[in-house]
Amino acid sequence: MSARSVFRATPALFLSSLSLLAMLSGCCVHPLQNDRGPNFTRSFHGATLKPGETIELQGKNRDESWETFHTVRSSETPLVGWGGIEYYVWDCHRLSVPSRFWWDRYGISVNVCEVRMVDSSGQVMHTYSEQWTGDDLFLNPVEVWRAKGNPEFSLRLFQHREF
Repeated sequence: MSARSVFRATPALFLSSLSLLAMLSGCCVHPLQNDRGPNFTRSFHGATLKPGETIELQGKNRDESWETFHTVRSSETPLVGWGGIEYYVWDCHRLSVPSRFWWDRYGISVNVCEVRMVDSSGQVMHTYSEQWTGDDLFLNPVEVWRAKGNPEFSLRLFQHREF
């Protein structure tokens, strides 16, 4: 059976594979969209499909431009998940997001910033609005993202100031 006849027989499978590849450029599973904390420090965790890949963490400036404030590399050893997909994890524990990215946007003593993660090919990585669990590693990543993913291209983080 030729590749062309396989495509004709299974166009849904082919389209699912394309969407799977698009979704699998990499992700940040923590923090979640609208994360709240008492200070500017957050831990960031995610995965890519490439070993040793450089990931840039970027903050949004007040002029709407993005600026890299930290880089991290993914692991060299994969975690094998759903369908044999190899994920290379990355993390930054207790990383301080620079104060220049935070501002009291709403005038109610709550600082807000936007951050995004960008892989080595310039792709903005997918993020989540709902908690990701270890079990999700073994589920179809497209379905997991559809159920828990953040549809925006950045994470909004909040810091409540105490007086």
